[in-house]
Amino acid sequence: MVLAMDPNAAYVRQILKGVGLTSEQHPDWNITLNPGLSHHLMGPLPWRPAGIIACTWSAAHSEALFATGIPLVDLSIGPDHRDWSPLAIDEEAVGVAALQHLRECGYRHLGLITADQDLARIHGFRRAAAAHGLPCLHFDQAWPSLGVDPLIQVSELAAWLASAPRPLGLFCFNDHLATTVVTACLRIGAAVPDEIGILGCDDDELFCSLGNPPRSSLALPHAAMGQRAGKLLAGLLRGEPRPPPQVWLLDVLSGFSSHWLNKQA
Repeated sequence: MVLAMDPNAAYVRQILKGVGLTSEQHPDWNITLNPGLSHHLMGPLPWRPAGIIACTWSAAHSEALFATGIPLVDLSIGPDHRDWSPLAIDEEAVGVAALQHLRECGYRHLGLITADQDLARIHGFRRAAAAHGLPCLHFDQAWPSLGVDPLIQVSELAAWLASAPRPLGLFCFNDHLATTVVTACLRIGAAVPDEIGILGCDDDELFCSLGNPPRSSLALPHAAMGQRAGKLLAGLLRGEPRPPPQVWLLDVLSGFSSHWLNKQA
């Protein structure tokens, strides 16, 4: 059994946890984690595993893994993966929930922080804002680079935040990006969460706990997805037909992480 996944991403680690829970019911499984295989097919596989659970970075790569003929469950989240992925989270509903949470916390102004990402959670946030007749501010922040002072990298974001209306509730594409926004708030002396509320996504415990106060995050059911993927692969190994491509709606949210400090404006 090969897990073609890169554990650097928090949601992938949660998927791996779910796969591990399922594997406890299959003591005959011998599992190998191969992060490189999630990025590119490294020529012919040196051995033929019984099955693959993958989370790849391109639809072409998912297609290449499927072409091996090895039983495959692909959990890739990009919009181009719909032809391959039997399981998915309703990402648009994630964005809707994020906007609703920020409104319930009392923020009168709302915005998005992205990093060249165009996933449905962002569209869901924008559409929910429009449905309520609310303007949606937006800033696209480059990913932090190693070897460069973070306080320098966020200079444009800091200037944007300094001129933005308050109290401002921001939904960040993920928790890594939310940490960058906290750095920008530190630079301009903006109080979090009183002046600027920061809501991340994927409930990455490491990033959420960095700094003071800790960030809030949407906890998505990636562990449940991993468990379900393991069960689907077990079915394929028993000769059951490959499940059709579909959006298998897991519970949209596992909840909001306990890191959140409520703001009532």
